[in-house]
Amino acid sequence: MGVNFSFPEAGWLLLALVPLLYAQFALHRHRMRQQRVYASSLLLSRLMLPRSTSLSFAKTVGWGVIWTLLCLALMGPFRKVDYVPTAADGRGMDRLPEEVILLVDTSPSMRVPDGVDGQTRLEQAKAIVEEIVRQLHGQMVSLYTFDSSLHAIVPPTVDYLFMRLAIHGLRINQQAAGTWLAPVLKGLQMKALLHPSQTRYTLVMITDGGDTRKESQQEILQALPLLGELPLRLLVVGVGAVEPQPIPHVSIDGKPVMSQLEPVMLKALAEKGKGRYENARDWNSWTLARALMDQIDETEEIAGAVIPTTLEAKSGKGKWHIDSYYQIPVGIAVIFYCLNFLLPDTQRS
Repeated sequence: MGVNFSFPEAGWLLLALVPLLYAQFALHRHRMRQQRVYASSLLLSRLMLPRSTSLSFAKTVGWGVIWTLLCLALMGPFRKVDYVPTAADGRGMDRLPEEVILLVDTSPSMRVPDGVDGQTRLEQAKAIVEEIVRQLHGQMVSLYTFDSSLHAIVPPTVDYLFMRLAIHGLRINQQAAGTWLAPVLKGLQMKALLHPSQTRYTLVMITDGGDTRKESQQEILQALPLLGELPLRLLVVGVGAVEPQPIPHVSIDGKPVMSQLEPVMLKALAEKGKGRYENARDWNSWTLARALMDQIDETEEIAGAVIPTTLEAKSGKGKWHIDSYYQIPVGIAVIFYCLNFLLPDTQRS
């Protein structure tokens, strides 16, 4: 398969190359004019070692190459490589490209500090999803938040560093009316599940499960996108205490609004999603992320996600991965950066 880009919009930064190169050439012309003010070029060549025009030109081109390579690295070049696991009968199976969708609740109830050591529910959720990203090994990953509606934060990418920075930046939506699960699950069909016939999805939802519209369980379950037709597994993590806790800074008619973990609904969602439900209070972030990764890495068939073929199995254990190439332009850019500093400004005879 050809090379793709996880963040092609970064290519617009290449337009900045024109003013940068112009500024370098303008600086060189300014230096030449200042030298000619004091003496002629012939006399200056006897009194000093003037800057070399050819070397200045080479350095300018070098900075242009560095900028181009860094823009290319920021675009996130990658190539999808098919997974062919070893089967007992000596045959292999092609596995669809995989995307992990992280879905984090940012409604006001996630501000409740009932986690370990006084962590808020959102802080606990962020620690879990960040640990999941740390343990990914080539899967595409995207990030969404939800309250009364779905919000796209990071599109599918293999840039795990950028994803972790985005996770750190998650905040409670102060304007949210609450948590409405049915419209959020319906929104996934339009925003997240874009290539159902070409991609295997694992949806990791982290929430306290409180639905302020009090939608029926059947209504919420029916909103889960076409699980019978999509290669989709739903993993649900519940955060918070089962005992009602007051939501900080939220009140109605002077009375505090209470929130609690509602595991019954979340367990039903996970069961319909052919996944599992976990209570975050039973694990630390690393072990919970490890348990979820074991589910993500499972090769069991999910709605046709694993397709038998006549290909011979590779020797040893197969592995699904995505080759990321951003390191190549970064490495070349570092080489040009060092050469630019080693290149002298003057040409000695």
